[in-house]
Amino acid sequence: MNYQVAKKTFASWIKSGITPFEILNALRKLQVVGINLDQEDDPQVIFESINSTGVALTNSDLIRNFLLMDDHNQDQLFDTYWIPIETLLRRNNSNNNLDQFFRQYLITKKNSTIMERKVYFEFVDLFKKQRFTHESALQELKTYAKIYASFLYPDEAKYNDQIRDYLRELKQLRQTTCYPFLLHVFKDFQDQRIDEKTLTSVLSLITTYLIRRSICNVSTNSLNTLFAYLYARVFKVAQNKEKYYEAINKYLFSQKGKNEIPADEVVKYALKHSNLYQNQELCRILLLDVENGDSKEKLATQNLTIEHAWC
Repeated sequence: MNYQVAKKTFASWIKSGITPFEILNALRKLQVVGINLDQEDDPQVIFESINSTGVALTNSDLIRNFLLMDDHNQDQLFDTYWIPIETLLRRNNSNNNLDQFFRQYLITKKNSTIMERKVYFEFVDLFKKQRFTHESALQELKTYAKIYASFLYPDEAKYNDQIRDYLRELKQLRQTTCYPFLLHVFKDFQDQRIDEKTLTSVLSLITTYLIRRSICNVSTNSLNTLFAYLYARVFKVAQNKEKYYEAINKYLFSQKGKNEIPADEVVKYALKHSNLYQNQELCRILLLDVENGDSKEKLATQNLTIEHAWC
């Protein structure tokens, strides 16, 4: 795989006008450094100290090395867990989705907001506090990665059409702040704590909440905190899980100020008077909902553009 990447890179360089001799000359300037460790040395600590002096690795690189570097089952763990996680989330040779997953996963587990620059350290802290082994941590990450992949690629998700539609709308709205909360909810569904009807109802509620706020152009600044704490706050009373959807609904509708759900009259006014055209994804969702309604035959939308709308 590395060979193919290098071959493709060299080919693009040559196509841009760089000669093979120049590439070879550059390669001759590379240096390979081998570091021999004594038995008492911690390879992870050595690695982190070296990494801090050069170009910083991504959070997913650091977490991978932490979980695999000094494990005697490194190859087995890599093939059984890490490769499937990467396959689920990593596209176009980019670590972005993988890095975002680890941050959202940690927000879910810690029920608190986490800054990007603290993701790796928070992961190590969680690993120690939960008394994970390398394998148990990778097992859990693989479970959550399967759920998270359905958020990123709804068309590939193995859920019913209605659930995929809601996930598609959330992706179109670019409202990823709700993903840590939804990781909780989808995990409950996977563990059979809630049924498909409840999962669909919760998704509908969250999608409606975010669409109404988007229509009214309400600032999204507070949503990171809201969704980071939402699950823990709703279900701090264990009995609330017996009325799962109702408890979430009641909590959201009790919000005031920056987190409240816009009232019907406010939404109606915004639909009539606001410049919604600037948010084309929102327009697309609203117009297609009007077009399709509850019809079983949905309009194919891949090649449609919005030109004009008359009321």
